[in-house]
Amino acid sequence: MVGKSVIVTGASSGIGYKSAQQFAAEGSRVVACGRNEKALAGLRDECADSEGEIRIHLADLRETTQVERLVTDTVDAFGGIDVL
Repeated sequence: MVGKSVIVTGASSGIGYKSAQQFAAEGSRVVACGRNEKALAGLRDECADSEGEIRIHLADLRETTQVERLVTDTVDAFGGIDVL
């Protein structure tokens, strides 16, 4: 998925964390979203040498305004969203 823009929610742990790692390893531009800033920072650090790019976005998806900001920030950074 080289060059694809991806948002991964729940990226602080579990399946979301591993999915974000995998997308970054495959060359995607990833926005990793979650509520645990320390875990997201760890993910970003782990993926620093990946083929892709990874950015973290702290948000609680139960809050509409935070979801809107996640989408807007991703589109601004990467020009669109290919995978959510």
